Amino acid sequence: SLLWIGAAYESLTLCNLRKFSIGGSVHIITNNQLGFTTHNQDGRSFEHSSDIVKSFGIPVIRINAADANTTVDSLLKVCRFAIDYWRTYKKDILIDMIGYRKHGHNEVDEPSFT
Repeated sequence: SLLWIGAAYESLTLCNLRKFSIGGSVHIITNNQLGFTTHNQDGRSFEHSSDIVKSFGIPVIRINAADANTTVDSLLKVCRFAIDYWRTYKKDILIDMIGYRKHGHNEVDEPSFT
């Protein structure tokens, strides 16, 4: 599939098998944990949430999702680049959009909960 939201580790383990090939995918992480109350070293084994794909040789493009002035244009350029890469090489690529939760640290962005 062209666009598969989320880099699920279980499916990534299949990406380099000769008998299981879909010609790659474009993965997108909406990483809004910046400023979260748990430090990276206490919440995961990697510096970035996207680092898990390094063992598969998948390139990662990180973009600043918090910059309201350039986010849409930058994201469109990155998506076009990722799709071109996917079409050319038939391999996975990952876009990691790094941002923050503007109104709090919970799923509904309600600051009174935190």
